[in-house]
Amino acid sequence: MKKRIPKTEGLNAIQANEASFLGSVSKLNAAMLFPAIEIDFKRITVANLELKERITFDIGLTFSEPQREKVIEDLVIVELKRDSITEGKSPAALALKHNSAYPLSMSKYCLGMILMDETERYNKYKPKLLKLNKLSTHGNIW
Repeated sequence: MKKRIPKTEGLNAIQANEASFLGSVSKLNAAMLFPAIEIDFKRITVANLELKERITFDIGLTFSEPQREKVIEDLVIVELKRDSITEGKSPAALALKHNSAYPLSMSKYCLGMILMDETERYNKYKPKLLKLNKLSTHGNIW
């Protein structure tokens, strides 16, 4: 279960009410947290109300730090969200499979940290990064 509160100001710092919220839902100490990278993207969501599923397309993925930015122009992150009843009937899942779009699990945060050279340990992601390189039409993303 996700628990959220809106964040509308002070995007680079944790406000007092947010620190209180973090403490109430987790064991995280807000004073120990700091911004690592900024991630921006545009999201398109399409829903099938009859089958109770939705598919999101994240495009224009941009990772930035104060001094630099990395834009991934030709990567689209597609996520299909559905209930177990829809599993075999999903036209979206069938279309993705028909177009050889198979699942590849990796968070945008982990991808950004690797692409911005903010981590030394990324061996477990290497096969996924190599696959993303093959899919890219603008040269290697990594």
